[in-house]
Amino acid sequence: MASTTARLVLSTAILASAGAQAERSTSIPNRIVSRRVVDLRGAPVPAADVWLVPDRDRDLVIAKCVADGVGRFQLRAVRDDDGLVVLASAEGKCVGEQLPEHCWNAVTIVLCDAATLRGRPATRRRRASR
Repeated sequence: MASTTARLVLSTAILASAGAQAERSTSIPNRIVSRRVVDLRGAPVPAADVWLVPDRDRDLVIAKCVADGVGRFQLRAVRDDDGLVVLASAEGKCVGEQLPEHCWNAVTIVLCDAATLRGRPATRRRRASR
């Protein structure tokens, strides 16, 4: 009885180990995109929204996060693809973008200040000659 139980435990462990190895070998490799979001002066932009998209389809969000208090972020990319773009935005800032390509762990996104226009657009009208 003890021999049968030991064999069952051993075979279960071997199958579990083989399954875990197969899962690791067939899984898609992950890349981690990380660094900072800053403004034009190089100051960190806290709580910036950061997201990762394919360059050809900017509506398809692969991963997203929010930068911490000093502008640092970390995204886990499920796709191992060089055609990805990291985008960031924050309140009062324009959307910034960076192509990570070869420097996945050194992406710095610079956000410009946004401006709000108020009033109506003015057009110049020439007065008719009398």
